[in-house]
Amino acid sequence: RENARSYDVFLAGCLFMGGLFFLGLFAFGRKDKATLYFSLFCLAYTYRIVGTDEYSLHHLFPTISWFVTLRLEYLSLYASVVFLGLFNYSLYPHEFNRQLMRVFVGISMVLFTVTLFAHSVFYTRLLTPFLIMVVLKLVYTVYVYVLGYKNKRSGALFSLISTFILCILGLIIISGYYFDVRPNRG
Repeated sequence: RENARSYDVFLAGCLFMGGLFFLGLFAFGRKDKATLYFSLFCLAYTYRIVGTDEYSLHHLFPTISWFVTLRLEYLSLYASVVFLGLFNYSLYPHEFNRQLMRVFVGISMVLFTVTLFAHSVFYTRLLTPFLIMVVLKLVYTVYVYVLGYKNKRSGALFSLISTFILCILGLIIISGYYFDVRPNRG
């Protein structure tokens, strides 16, 4: 368990530093929205690593309120999925359906807001429908990247391969919510 927690803290630190690096690139560079969205995804997902599964952050700071950490767990999920979706859209705006992206972001933002203000009994029940939407969004993202590859967009093959791997990892993580499916950390 301590090895898993150490791994989580190390991975979260790397992701956090990567998020700050890309945020710096955006702030002092070309102002590419894809860079901004990727940095925000990294920063939002950092909490998912240390605030879920082994709850490494809770182990380091045991007096953190459950009321706050449960909300942060859900908020970081919604925010990271939105930022990753916006990142995908900004890479391939011609292939990505704009209306579908608006619906996806809108639903995620509604769930984000509900999580901020509703009771935990209510907002925790919304996870399953959201995860179904995420799976559909992952499948659609692969389709968009296939279109990008067919249209010979820059970096499309690398994006397609990395998205395919991300989809597999995402499905493993999502199935871990419902079944005892976890990667072996050795």
